Amino acid sequence: MLNLIRVGCTTLETRHQALDLGRKLVALNLVACAEIVGPVTTVYRWEGKIEESEEWELRLKYSRQNEDALIRFIAEKHAYDEPQWLSWDADASEGYAKWVTRKSKG
Repeated sequence: MLNLIRVGCTTLETRHQALDLGRKLVALNLVACAEIVGPVTTVYRWEGKIEESEEWELRLKYSRQNEDALIRFIAEKHAYDEPQWLSWDADASEGYAKWVTRKSKG
């Protein structure tokens, strides 16, 4: 039997920005857990030029019921003009999946 949770990630310019956004999302019960990973080096094309920057990944664990509110919050509060948002289902252990569901009731 699958114990599905949602995992999403975005990137931010500084560790402080990632930590601040993660704390807000946990406090609002939109996510059960916010992990800050980094720094990571990102290479991308922006406005016709190839750019390279150091960023911090904010990886979030949450229940599907919160996804729309979570995406809206990130779109409104994110520091970037066009923030990255990637999300997927993840099969978790039964206990962890129950914890994520209990703790992310936004």
